[in-house]
This record gives sequence, structure tokens and C-alpha cells, in this order.
Amino acid sequence: MKHFYFLLFTFFALNLSFGQIIITEISDPINSSSTVRFVEIYNISNADVDLTDWELRRWTNGNTDPQGTGVDLSSVGTLASGAFAVIANNANFESVYGFAPDIMAGGGGAADSNGDDQIAIFDPTDTTIDIFGVPGEDGNDTCHGFEDGRAERAASVTSSNNVFDESEWNVWDKSSSATGCTNYYGSSSQSAPDDYDPGSWIGASATATISISSPSNNNVFNPGTSSVSVSWNTNNTPTGASVNIVVDGTETSGVSSPYTINTTDGTTYSVTVNLVDGGSTVATDNVSFSVGSYTQVNDIAALRAGTEGNFYELSGEAFISYIVTDNTRNQKYIQDQSGGILIDDSAGTLSTEFNIGDGISGLRGKLGGYAGVSQFLPTENVASASSTGNTITPQTITIADFILAANADLYESQLIRFNNVTFSDTGAFAHNQNYSISQGTDATTARVTFNDEDLIGASIPSASDYVIGLAAEFDGNLQILPRYVSDVQGALSTDDYGILSFEMYPNPTNSGFVTIKSNQMGAVQAQVFDLLGKEVINTAVNTERMDVSNLNAGVYVVKLTQNKNTTTKKLIVQ
Repeated sequence: MKHFYFLLFTFFALNLSFGQIIITEISDPINSSSTVRFVEIYNISNADVDLTDWELRRWTNGNTDPQGTGVDLSSVGTLASGAFAVIANNANFESVYGFAPDIMAGGGGAADSNGDDQIAIFDPTDTTIDIFGVPGEDGNDTCHGFEDGRAERAASVTSSNNVFDESEWNVWDKSSSATGCTNYYGSSSQSAPDDYDPGSWIGASATATISISSPSNNNVFNPGTSSVSVSWNTNNTPTGASVNIVVDGTETSGVSSPYTINTTDGTTYSVTVNLVDGGSTVATDNVSFSVGSYTQVNDIAALRAGTEGNFYELSGEAFISYIVTDNTRNQKYIQDQSGGILIDDSAGTLSTEFNIGDGISGLRGKLGGYAGVSQFLPTENVASASSTGNTITPQTITIADFILAANADLYESQLIRFNNVTFSDTGAFAHNQNYSISQGTDATTARVTFNDEDLIGASIPSASDYVIGLAAEFDGNLQILPRYVSDVQGALSTDDYGILSFEMYPNPTNSGFVTIKSNQMGAVQAQVFDLLGKEVINTAVNTERMDVSNLNAGVYVVKLTQNKNTTTKKLIVQ
């Protein structure tokens, strides 16, 4: 009988632990770099809970084990029934939300998720009490992905859960790829502080609520957006209640979510949704959004002088100086006589195949930036090149001119050339490495960043000579980005004067062929291998054209042999 009482007590104690403390909100705002991330927990039980030796832990990305060190919750002390505790990742929390967090945990830990991690509460016995996400599964493109967004516990939840149940969560995510989710709002980045409510939870009381889930407040839609759907959630809705929507002062009664608003470019819309019961408004929420319009600029200098976040049409012709093929962001460097800019096209909006030397006119997009570099994010495709075969001649400047503060943006993203420069390093060029170069008493950095070009593995020249590359910076640190062996005079390829430079385009390709051009005379033998190392093509390229129509979509390695010398390059088939 004593054993029976002991087992009964143990069962009761475990069930008292489970169901006590739950995670109610996790934030990863799109403006987190200037605000704050946090995790909110809540005592959902009817009794106070001592959090001594409790921990908040995080699994990063798709790792199967949590980080070695969690956030110790002991400093919270006893969390009263119905009370919240907020764990923030930095000291900005108080200035953003108007009150101090319970714990300031610092960066890199459980309160600092970038939206693809798993978060859980553990009690002193190392038992998982409550969890968000699936350990071992990266959150990207899943029902628990909230990058640049928010995860909020559904109001219907009444106890903790040590196994993730996506139906218990409302999730806002910048992506839109997740499927089969109950309350998932894709393409809905969230901004602090407006889109978060630390210290409160929709399930903490029986009060009727209505909250707009999309669009996010102050969202700006691309020009050409003809309609926007407004979606909302209601909780503890009284029987017989209805929703009215007010758009710029015009009210429509008895509507349901989502509600479509017809829009025009260059217009801002103010929207209020009211939950109405018996003729009285019992809950309300509002949002403001706008549809952008294009400002026409004649050249890149005028574009660069614009405002980040605004939309522009580049009416003049710009020329492609380089196409980045070693990442999936579809990046292209373009320039004209006035300046240069980096096209960052992670969405693949520019679906037309372009080549280095092509001209582009009528480019439309949004001005942005990353790490101090101006970027142009296309919003519409350009059907074809406005010209082809253009030669982009590097602008010869001195390092002294380049590093002059007044010239910080003058050369950015343009092809430039330094003469009579010396490398301080020896050996071979490696991917993602910085190399100090000098010209007299002036010095700057040459960074090798394009991993699929023949400069990787080439020898660093020991004598003074020229360097050609794209002018760049990273958080204020100026750099030149050489592309090929031919950009660095005196650099020898790994094959000692092998194929020093060749072009292979279009790359990526969906046309069934690629053109291969070498800077040497002689027949070119091409071998193509899949990522398992299987040879799928072995052919002589006699007409500068290789047929790849039989290849499935994917990534391949192309090995070119000419005059007993070889080089390799990555090929993407779409």
C-alpha cells in the first residue's frame, strides 16, 4: 500500500509540473537589430510556481540537441498564478516597450531566436514542460518558422505541452512556403513594438478580442498591387457577434475574414475592424498600409541618392558588369556613367536570362541596403536586354582616392582598377578571405568572395602590378572584389597558365545549352559531373556551344580541358 501512495504522489507531482508554465509569445521582429527579441512565459495554473533552477533552452536551426547553456529562470523567483515573465536578448527592451524585462539574457541564447529555432521550458528535474518547434527540424518553411515574425500561443490553450502542436500557435513569418498549418500567416513580417504585446496574452482572460493578422502595420506593398486582403482573428467571441470594417472612414457591416480592399498605387489605407455585440463594439483593432509608386530616375547616381524602402524606375540604360553564380540570390552588378549598384534578387523576379555586358533599361524595384552597400531589389521582370555585347572598362583610380571618406559611395559596385599594387600575403587565394594590398603608403583590402571562379586556388602575385574588381564595402570597411585570375596581374592559376579566364553563359540556364568561351586558342573538352561525381556529359566544344538539354534541373560541375590545362566551374540548370 505504501508503494501505491508513492506512485500516486509521483503521478500527481508530475502532472502538477506539467500544465503550469507555458510559452505565450516569441518575437523576431524585422527590425530586431535596432530593437529587441524576447520570449514571454505565463503561469497558466491556479497556483504560484517557484522557478528556481528552471531553464529556458533553445535548439538552433535543425540541431537535435539544445544549446549547452540555457537561460536560468531562478532570478524570476516565484511566478504568481496568471503572471508573466519576459526574457529579452538585450537592454533595448525597456526603451522599446516601456518596462523592464524580468531577465536580460543577452545575445545568442534562448531569447535570441532568428525565427527558425526551437524553444522549450525545463523544470528542475530536467523535464520538458512546454515547447515551441520540433527539435532536429529547421524551422524555415515549416509551421514553426517565424523569421522576421512572431509566434503567439492560441487563446484556446489551457495547459502546457511537451510535444509541439502547431494548432496551438498563431505564427507570422516572412516566408510563405509553409503548408498544412492551422494558423500560419506567410509573407507577414512583424515590426517592434507595434506588432507585439509582451506582458499580455489573448488567452489570459475571457475578454472578447479581435486582432488583425495581416497585413502588418505600416506595410508597404509593391506598386501595381491592385488589391490587399485584410485578415483577422477573434477570441472569446460572444454568440451572435459580428464584425464591421472601416476603410478610410467608410464602414461595411457583417464582413468575414479575409476582406479584400481594392487598391491603387501611391495610396495609404487606414483600416479598423470592430467586433460588435448587441450594437456595441466590444473589441477593435486597426492597421495602416500603403501601396508604393515608382519615382523615375535617369541614372544610377540619382537612384543611389533615393530613400531606402522607396520604389524607383531606372529609365536610363545600365550595363551588367558581373553576375554572381555561387549563391541563390540572383545578384548582378550593374553600372552606368554615373555610378554602380548591386541588384539583389532573392525572389528571382528578374527571370529573363542576362549575360555580362548586357544593357538593361526600365528596371523597376525598391531601393535597399545591406551592411552599408546600396542594393536594388527588383519588383518586376525586364523582358529582354536593351543591348548586348557591351564592354565595361574598369575605372583606374588610386587607393588614396578609393579610401577617401568623401568618396565612400562614389565607386561602390563599379568595376575599378588599381595599378602598381602589392599584396602583403603569399600563397594561394582562398574563398571568403581578405588580403591587404598597398600602393605606396596607402592600403585597402582585396576580398576573394566568388567561390566558383578560377581565382580560387591561384597563386598570390609577389610583384607589384594591377588589380581589377568590384568596389565594395562591409559595414564601412572598403574592399575591392576581384573576380577572375585575369583580374589580378601576376596571379597564376593552379594549372600554371592554364585556362586563365573563360565565360560560360547563360548560367543559370533553362535554354538547353550554354556558350563556352576561352581566352586561349585550341579545342575545349568539356566534362560535366553531377553532385555525386557521376559523369553525365563528355564532349568536345567545337562551336562554343554545349548542349545540356538532357540534364535534369540541378547543380553540376563543369570541367574544361584545353591545351592540357584544366579548370572547373559550377553550372546551374533550371
